[in-house]
Amino acid sequence: MSFESSCLRLRSAQTVDGGHWFTCAGVFRGRASSRLPSCRVHSQLTAARLGSDRVNKNNMAIPQEVADKVQQKLAEARDGTKLVSTVDAVLKILQAHSLAWRQTILPPHVGVHQMNRDGLGLNSSEVHALIDDVLSVGFARDEVRGVCFEVQHSNEATRKFNEKMVAESGGNLAPLDAASIRYASVAGSHLNAGLNCWLQSIKHQGQPLSLARLQEIDAEYYKACMEGTSWLVVSSQVESKWPELPGMIQAANNTASHLSRTESELQLLRKIWHCTVAKQEGGKVSLCWGDIASMVLRTKPTLGQSGPFLFNFIVKFSGGVKGAFLEDTLNYIKAHGYAQRTVGAEVYELLAQDIKGVLKALYTVPDKTLFCTDVRKAMSANMKAKMVMVEGALATAEKVCAYYKVEGHIKLAALGAFSRNCILAVIEKKHKDLPFFDSVEAAGVDFIQLRALDSMGRISNAAMLKDKGFTEGMIVHRKSDDTIATIEKMAAGSITLKVGAELKTCSSESFLKGDWKPSREKAEAEKIDWLPHSPQHSREHLVAAMRSKVVYTMYVKATPCPTELEIFTKPKQVKALKSFSKGALRLELQTYKVDIKTEDKGAGGSVCLGHFADKDKAGEALILYKDAPQNPDAPVEQLQDVKRRKTGKAPGDFAMETESPMEWVIKRVTAVQTPHSRKNWFPETKDVDGFIFFHFGKFERGVIFALTGKGLELRANKSPHLLDGKEYDRIVHLRNAECNRRYQETMKRAAEALGEEWKPTKNSMMAKDDHRLIVAQYVTISLPVLQKDATCIGPLEAKCLWGTKAADLWLELNTDVLHYLSVAMKMPADGDEAADAKPHDDSAPASEAAGEAGEHVVKSPKKKSRRRFQPKRSPKKKAKKTHEPPQTVGEEEGDDANKESESEEEE
Repeated sequence: MSFESSCLRLRSAQTVDGGHWFTCAGVFRGRASSRLPSCRVHSQLTAARLGSDRVNKNNMAIPQEVADKVQQKLAEARDGTKLVSTVDAVLKILQAHSLAWRQTILPPHVGVHQMNRDGLGLNSSEVHALIDDVLSVGFARDEVRGVCFEVQHSNEATRKFNEKMVAESGGNLAPLDAASIRYASVAGSHLNAGLNCWLQSIKHQGQPLSLARLQEIDAEYYKACMEGTSWLVVSSQVESKWPELPGMIQAANNTASHLSRTESELQLLRKIWHCTVAKQEGGKVSLCWGDIASMVLRTKPTLGQSGPFLFNFIVKFSGGVKGAFLEDTLNYIKAHGYAQRTVGAEVYELLAQDIKGVLKALYTVPDKTLFCTDVRKAMSANMKAKMVMVEGALATAEKVCAYYKVEGHIKLAALGAFSRNCILAVIEKKHKDLPFFDSVEAAGVDFIQLRALDSMGRISNAAMLKDKGFTEGMIVHRKSDDTIATIEKMAAGSITLKVGAELKTCSSESFLKGDWKPSREKAEAEKIDWLPHSPQHSREHLVAAMRSKVVYTMYVKATPCPTELEIFTKPKQVKALKSFSKGALRLELQTYKVDIKTEDKGAGGSVCLGHFADKDKAGEALILYKDAPQNPDAPVEQLQDVKRRKTGKAPGDFAMETESPMEWVIKRVTAVQTPHSRKNWFPETKDVDGFIFFHFGKFERGVIFALTGKGLELRANKSPHLLDGKEYDRIVHLRNAECNRRYQETMKRAAEALGEEWKPTKNSMMAKDDHRLIVAQYVTISLPVLQKDATCIGPLEAKCLWGTKAADLWLELNTDVLHYLSVAMKMPADGDEAADAKPHDDSAPASEAAGEAGEHVVKSPKKKSRRRFQPKRSPKKKAKKTHEPPQTVGEEEGDDANKESESEEEE
């Protein structure tokens, strides 16, 4: 069958099937050639034979029984289990009912779906790396498992996504004609992008790709470029019905296809951001890693153990729901960095403290250039002043780009390189492949890119021409004489052009002045419906004309204006300079504030004076605005007596209180009735997951009075009264130990879920305050049995908010906990040697506390050089011991000598 007859049959199919097959015929018309392989015609004819039935299917609604089956399968995979098997079952159901089919498609007609790689899209460096991989292992057509979705003509989001992705690649991806994109891929996208690079001879490792050379190296790979590859095409109706299906298919294929790239650290970062935003939009306000772990880890990523640290980074520095900072950073890394690089969880744990451009430097510098020690150095305290300078420089650079209206991709590359250079300058990091700047100011000079001129005032290199976007091989156009030429060579002051078959030279200044422009294909003329905007048909013109007519009518009636009147504002009055006879003085309405509204709209504070004669035709009313008069019957504000307060010592010496009276404010508080007082206690509380917690401070007056019935007393001439410090520290210790245990248990479970072994380190075993986002908001501790002052109480389970600081202790507010604390926190009775104890100061060393008491300070044998004696201030008589120190039930009692020595050592 000849090529011409094939085209004829396709065009006849266009008449039968409508516009659906217009594109197929257009493909052959655009590529009509005697060199077109017959298999390409055969693949399109096969699609044409199946076209009539498929078009009818697409125009019909999805059968309810099919929708129920697919919905049931998707519901099973939403919790992250059986993802691959579920997606495979769904695709088989769709194929059985002609909602998905196999088809051979040429590479230029397949774009990238906006949900590919969780919205990250293609990475140019990964496309070129896949080209090398395919050349090294050989191309196998049966191993291609591409899946794509039909793209409707009205789907501009997919086409704009592909245009933006190509523009940000810096010329490393083959440009696609947005109008020719008919399918959007969710699996096999990097392979198809590599085929397009071969077709358009994109530079690879500094040299253009050659199809002739590819035909010699790998005939199958060449055949895939020319004839296309087999795709599983899913109907656009399916995507409209289930928008989440493209994301699930690409997630399943990330783990199944050997031609697909594994999930990188940046892709995992983007996925965590997507899951976090989805949870927040679903109404979840407070999030922790456990809320999204199943959604993120359902694809079994190799870097899943870094998930908690990436989550902390996303929560703090992604840029909120819009993800402004994350989007800007990922775009720069995709175009100019190594997106597949792994920097590690430890680095993200440091980055969660602060950023300042370090993330871009980590992914864009050569490998093994920056390490964790460099990140710690950038975050250290002595670097704070330099980092503030870097932030100021970046802000200035942003303003410079905005002022000169720098194009988007140039601005992205310039700001990213500038932030990287600033970080390298601050930490003084050098590399042979990177420019080094000894200061932030030097990096700023490079960012501005000052150009040197020779003695004649001409540029000495072609850098400014490149900044303008001119490159060798570009087709340019001069509008003055309609000359079209190709740039052959760019030198410092001249440019060699190829005009037709001849070579010409031209000055570079003419290019900089704007005489020459890059040649672009002229777009087709777009027809504009201008009649609705003409004065005869435009509503705005009609309203303006009516308003002008009203104002002019008032102007004519008010002319001439009587001049024998005087008007005063303070007080308001009008005075006539001469007497007027009855009915002789007439004042016309004068205003320029005229508004026209339809009758169905409220007039507000305006007064409707009348309607036009052509109301039925125009449907408008004349409304004049004026201030609403004050109601004379409104109640007069009552004056309040000024309160007085005594300020002087002498009787009768009073002063006026100048403060405004207090207003009513409604607050919701928790009142606790204590057995020690008739007055209620109002503790500081927090409501977490339906439980009420109160702040338990060692030196809070309200807590001390509620638990003991006495107020805090620390004065030297009074008998001291405060809480028992040992029991308070015991509760803090129990809380910290439980937080550490829960954190270690969570990290171990996360490692087991990934099939790896958790290797704890000294720092990773200790819980931190931020870990409440990963583990839980509160923990449950077990308070032991306690015997004190002949009272035995406990054991007791109590909930505590997550924390690691001694002063930040929050306990569950209930009667059992308060009763336990009232017994545990009582100080020994008067006369005990502990009665003279003072509140423990965490900041003061133990030696100072002992020295103030006049004791001989004895320290650890390891600190012999620091032993010293504190001079005794005055001899004190030791009080007799009348009470035993508090101890838990079951604690073994030693002899009296041991007890006495231990008590002295603690004091």
